[in-house]
Amino acid sequence: MIKRIKMRSLVISLILVATLLGCQTSAPPLRSEAGKSVTLELAELSNYDQRFGFVSVMQDDYDCYGFAEGTKTAEMPKTKTYSVAGRRFLTIGTEYFKGKFLGPIVESELCAARYTFPITPGGHYRVEVANASKGCSTVIYEIQDQNRVPLQLYKRVSAKAPSTDGKGPWCQADDRFRGSSSYVVPR
Repeated sequence: MIKRIKMRSLVISLILVATLLGCQTSAPPLRSEAGKSVTLELAELSNYDQRFGFVSVMQDDYDCYGFAEGTKTAEMPKTKTYSVAGRRFLTIGTEYFKGKFLGPIVESELCAARYTFPITPGGHYRVEVANASKGCSTVIYEIQDQNRVPLQLYKRVSAKAPSTDGKGPWCQADDRFRGSSSYVVPR
């Protein structure tokens, strides 16, 4: 009898674990690399009150969904290459964070924005961010024959309530960017 109860408990436990594993959300599959990438050079011009600054690269430009691998904390300065198969645009988020510990409470200050800009596969881009006393700024240049050409940036409106999975969406959907995605099936 005790053996039967232990066996039944084991079977129920295995079914429960299998069910829970099946419920985990995984990232949507990405398009093939196909040799299409861009290089981002991240440069910090100023950081007057020593905040923690970083740049995130989104996987899908339509509604700023998903983070490209290794970019959620791409600290500056840094130069990285990102896959852009199937994309006409790239969306980045720039953020500066400063927290103050007041006993058990953390009071934080955040300066954040998201921008979408046109890209050319194989292109080289310089992202310049700054945290000055009057706020944060971002300028993006395409590097062409050692010259910096400023790009038109589309500042994105933040999503009202990002999902709880931490992947987004982080900005409101914009049909101008529909289909520009690293995912096999764009959002």
